[in-house]
Amino acid sequence: MELQQVRYFLAVCDERNFTRAAKRCGISQPSLSNAIRRLEQQLGGRLFHRSRVNCSLSELGQQVRPHLARIIQCTRDAERQAAHFLDGSPTSSTASIMASMGSSIRDEERWKQDEKAAGSADGRIDVGLPVWPANPAALSPRRRTGREW
Repeated sequence: MELQQVRYFLAVCDERNFTRAAKRCGISQPSLSNAIRRLEQQLGGRLFHRSRVNCSLSELGQQVRPHLARIIQCTRDAERQAAHFLDGSPTSSTASIMASMGSSIRDEERWKQDEKAAGSADGRIDVGLPVWPANPAALSPRRRTGREW
């Protein structure tokens, strides 16, 4: 089973029409039909009841649709997590940790913008929350290579 087949299946589910689903996916209708046919062979049965005007999910299609939708959602989640990890953006777990820190985060008044940037750069502070407008030249996201915990 290929992810592209799963995406095509879900597009047909949404559009209820192979031609519209193919257009939405940016492929020809015969290519989409062939991909769906291969998916049906792999799953062992028809996924759609087809007519000239539209199509509807077969019983097998209804049974596998939530699982195939979950595959695509998990793929998106993995891609998003990888992007956050690679570019240093906060993940949901990072945001959760920061939210739970509450009063242990230093008061905004105690650190000026430039001090936050310098403290972050030299390791005196782990997180600096800027108040906008900040000096963009002084701020840049960095991922520390070593873990202290």
